[in-house]
Amino acid sequence: MHGLSFILASILGLVSPVVADVESKPTGNVVPSDARQAKITLASGATVAGKVYLTRGKRLRVWDPRQRRYRDFSISQLSRIEVRVTRERIEKEWRFKEEGSDEKVFTGRTYTRLDFDLRLTLAHGRRLDFKIAKGTPVYMETPQGKRRRFLIQPFMKGEVGQQRSQLVYPKEILFTTPREPVKESVLQEQAPRGQGRTK
Repeated sequence: MHGLSFILASILGLVSPVVADVESKPTGNVVPSDARQAKITLASGATVAGKVYLTRGKRLRVWDPRQRRYRDFSISQLSRIEVRVTRERIEKEWRFKEEGSDEKVFTGRTYTRLDFDLRLTLAHGRRLDFKIAKGTPVYMETPQGKRRRFLIQPFMKGEVGQQRSQLVYPKEILFTTPREPVKESVLQEQAPRGQGRTK
């Protein structure tokens, strides 16, 4: 996509970055007090350990297809996050014929696309499967003081000609510090707009 179309897609969260692991310089130098020690395993098998946290004031939002509701989790409620590939496919690269046109022109080149979902293990050991509602940045500060940024996202696209093995994303986040017990009654749930709670 080009021009205005790409900008609009990016704002709406329709375009996923290729790399879900980059060095980061988040605003401020203070690691939040709710950061937890964790080990992150990447799709390549490489691991990195450090203090993990989300954007201040944010939670991990997921979609529960069984109850048709959003749920929000803080990392203090989790012991493990697993990012699972639900679909892999090769897509054709395309662009709009001209700016302002809806007509697509295929370039003849292809790229790999991966779709993801989540398996969350709660503090008391219960495992739950969810859809990823939106891209959520996950930050880590390593023992060496480096900041890294990972992204939990619904899908990602590779560069043209890039193989699946070359795509970088967090496959597992395993928390290694004690966590607070979580009760179902305190999980924040929100019905999607225009839709009431199911009975």
